[in-house]
Amino acid sequence: MTKVTRAFKLFRKYIVYKLKSRHRKGFGIHSPFLFALVNKNFREECSVAVKNGALAYKKALKNQISPISRSNFGAGSLLDTSNKPTLPAAINRTIGMPRKYGELLWKLSKQYGAKGTLELGTGLGSSTYYLAAGTPEVMLVTIEGHKDYAEVAQRILKQIGVNNVEFRTGSFTEELNKLKNEKAIFGMFFIDGDHTYTPTLNYFERCLDIATADAVIIIDDIHWSDEMNRAWETIKNHPRCAVSIDLFRFGVVFTNQKFQNQHYTVRY
Repeated sequence: MTKVTRAFKLFRKYIVYKLKSRHRKGFGIHSPFLFALVNKNFREECSVAVKNGALAYKKALKNQISPISRSNFGAGSLLDTSNKPTLPAAINRTIGMPRKYGELLWKLSKQYGAKGTLELGTGLGSSTYYLAAGTPEVMLVTIEGHKDYAEVAQRILKQIGVNNVEFRTGSFTEELNKLKNEKAIFGMFFIDGDHTYTPTLNYFERCLDIATADAVIIIDDIHWSDEMNRAWETIKNHPRCAVSIDLFRFGVVFTNQKFQNQHYTVRY
């Protein structure tokens, strides 16, 4: 599939989402906790300190003058298949987390990250920054399969004063197995890895193995491709998925079985 075709299909999906999405201010959502999440938390203004930290991150990234190789995984690899070493800032323009959604990660981390957060797919650290900023008193564990990306992310986040991140480098499957053997438990997850059907479902299942009963699992790029669409539909119908929210870019799953089973498409 060419870049133009992929972009057109994604745009068409976005138009459908805009037509179908509702509840921007929470109205029509009967669940009190979900109404509060959409009406209050989603609309919360990001703090000045977090915005300034994001600017410091971008500035530090621009100062990285040594080209690195590109990863073969994730949505960014579908946009640019070149293996030519590239400056980190240029790579981040493709794979980095947009501010709008980064700030949403910060809000979700503030609300649900107190029991520990696991990120699958550090990239160059843009999403890691927002997740860590949401719960600065809690250690965030992040896994990245590409050594060059992990090294840059670790160096930059340390440089701007983010100290509550444990970096792990290796395959998601191997590191998830290690965490399970270590009896690690997390209350929040952000999955941003291989954007294909089977691996996405595999990561979701493995995260459930180390999740609290009331965990929140966020999947990135749920409409990026037909395979990701299929993965999202399968996850929505998983027995552990009590409530799901489609925000077009993110799919958010709540595993608390006390909640009434509901699926929402929310305009964000």
